[in-house]
Amino acid sequence: MDAGDIVLDKFQVQSLTLQLFEDIDLEAQDDVAVNLGANAGGQVIIQTSDNLKVHHVLAGGDVRLQASKASTAYPDDKTEGGSITGDGTVAGDSADPANDIAIGTLGGLILLADGSIGTEINPLRHPGGVHRIPVGERVGAVVCASDFGHHAGHRLHRYHAGHAPFSPISRGFMVTLAEVNRFGYVFSQASMQLPELIKIDANTVHINDLTVENASAGRALSIRIVDETGPSDTGNLFIGKIAAGSTVDLRAPESILDLFHDAAAPIVNILTDARSDPGDVYLEAGIDVGASDNFIDIEIWDGELNGLVGRDAFIHSVRDLNVGSVPGITSTNGNITLEVDGLTHVGLIKAAGARSRSCRRTISSTGPTKRQRTSRLTASI
Repeated sequence: MDAGDIVLDKFQVQSLTLQLFEDIDLEAQDDVAVNLGANAGGQVIIQTSDNLKVHHVLAGGDVRLQASKASTAYPDDKTEGGSITGDGTVAGDSADPANDIAIGTLGGLILLADGSIGTEINPLRHPGGVHRIPVGERVGAVVCASDFGHHAGHRLHRYHAGHAPFSPISRGFMVTLAEVNRFGYVFSQASMQLPELIKIDANTVHINDLTVENASAGRALSIRIVDETGPSDTGNLFIGKIAAGSTVDLRAPESILDLFHDAAAPIVNILTDARSDPGDVYLEAGIDVGASDNFIDIEIWDGELNGLVGRDAFIHSVRDLNVGSVPGITSTNGNITLEVDGLTHVGLIKAAGARSRSCRRTISSTGPTKRQRTSRLTASI
């Protein structure tokens, strides 16, 4: 290779692959919120222009939930994009977003909302044994690990159908003879009940990790892995692209890792741009954030980066980086490595622990000016 040869051209598109989704569009009669309960042996793809209140989504394949502005098919829609929360009501049963699993999936997860995804108080829960995600209104989606049935040989059963029979036609839809023969709560094409509980009959598969391919929120976004069955000590969070109009809060009992193998040509994993207010990012992991050969790539325009890791952090910023002072970035038993394409403004970085005789804080800052402004930089061995 000669000097001046182009190794990677980021400005000319040579090929483009599109992934198309055939979703189910849901609209609320009150133009405010759709309450969703879904069970599928395969994928679940739902879109609404209203708020999406999840009671439960259990899927053997990928899950894609979107609450965004209405299409031209709904010109008079009163809700221009909404939030995804875990407080849905289905068949008279209201989910408890503080405890109930909102989403369980054996595949990937995509969450898109013009509003927020989850709240800090009542987050979306995704099961560490089975994955669950509760979503709230301001700050976050909690992701848990729990046990979730594999979709092989899935059969639907009715339990305690306690609602009065009604005609599907009176509710604006029809049922087929195949559905009459398959579902116990469908008595005929003219009469059915709403079940109080639908169960997928299948073998149990233990799931420990959560992969979030794409999550976008117009306001705050928070994803956490939580285990309902015991201590929350299991589960890695693999992230593709995360973006929010307010703050990003990601937490995992084990590690937060880059879904893309992109060390040679980094793809930004976490973005809070000029429109984000305040644009802060918080990362918390029981083991590592990123890996020595594949850093977590971030782009924070005006906000601060804060975090807590049990061992090592490997973070690459594609632009100037502000590290917060409260709480700052802390490693309790390892090292912190930051690579910054620009200026680094450091509030507080702490590396404390006994895993090695020396805990390191490494900052590599490149750009027009290799200047660092440090208010506090501490280490405790």
